[in-house]
Amino acid sequence: MKNSILTKVLQSSKENKELIGIRKYGDDDDFWCGYIHDFNDDLVYIQHYTKFGKSDGLIIEKIDNIECIEFDDEYSKSYQYLLNNHDKLENLKSIEIKIVDSENWQFEILKQLSEHDRLIKIEINNDSAYTGSIAEFDNEMISLACVGNLGEDEGKTLYRLSDITSIQFDRMEERKRQLLYHWRKNRK
Repeated sequence: MKNSILTKVLQSSKENKELIGIRKYGDDDDFWCGYIHDFNDDLVYIQHYTKFGKSDGLIIEKIDNIECIEFDDEYSKSYQYLLNNHDKLENLKSIEIKIVDSENWQFEILKQLSEHDRLIKIEINNDSAYTGSIAEFDNEMISLACVGNLGEDEGKTLYRLSDITSIQFDRMEERKRQLLYHWRKNRK
């Protein structure tokens, strides 16, 4: 394995604490993001991190079980930023809103949330969910400026307020997307 491409990638991750993504054979759902703590010809020792940039333990895995290693991509760069700034997710002041007794509860809640620069998640008809900032709304419709998992701008979408079955805010996922969104915007 000496001087192989694999050795170079693992060594760079170890020396520079560069995040890499690791996928195992036959395990499409399991994806580890971390940096290499150590390795040899048979094993890798990985410092694992959660999708919110927090340390999540150590993993030792056989190299032969690894299907692919992802590195130097937008995912790794985004999660490196989260790793360096995860305290910003936790230290964000919570939003307080008042529950309303109204047939048009969605409008009343959105009116309160629109006063804050935060991403929200709306669920449509107990099925699909979308995350973004409130671009504009009235008694019947909302225009949501959608934001992707890695903070990417996904454009605006229009929904009927009556189709909204749930509104979520201040959750770690929305905080993560907002932090990455502002980071991406400032990188340009």
